[in-house]
Amino acid sequence: MELKQLVERWLMKLSGAVTELESLGYVHRDLRPGNLLLDGGDRLILTDFDCVKRVRTYLSGNTAP
Repeated sequence: MELKQLVERWLMKLSGAVTELESLGYVHRDLRPGNLLLDGGDRLILTDFDCVKRVRTYLSGNTAP
């Protein structure tokens, strides 16, 4: 599979994961390359859910990234 197809597949997986989280009422809050892994089959895996928050949760001030 060429790189363009892989990147498109990864972006579709990432947007699907974010959509699923939001449908459950959560937001990830730490989407960055370090939290995106690839398995042996070049499948994208979203990780690091300690920053997940419920949508509409009140946060006072700025929180650490």
